[in-house]
Amino acid sequence: MAEDRMMTPADVVARAMAGEHGDLLRDAVGLVVRELMDAEVATLTGAGRGERTPERVTQRVPRACVGDAGR
Repeated sequence: MAEDRMMTPADVVARAMAGEHGDLLRDAVGLVVRELMDAEVATLTGAGRGERTPERVTQRVPRACVGDAGR
């Protein structure tokens, strides 16, 4: 019985996005995802955004080349 009433993660997200704070939630999640991706890229390349170090192993892709997925 209890299993019939459990919401899936997709249900929770759909309900939150349908509410009056959907835009705020979308923007907050986008900010967190961008920060996580920047941290991961900085770790992989050996330098942060705009940073030049001798340990840098590659270049970051300019944002103009990335595209607007999800917008």
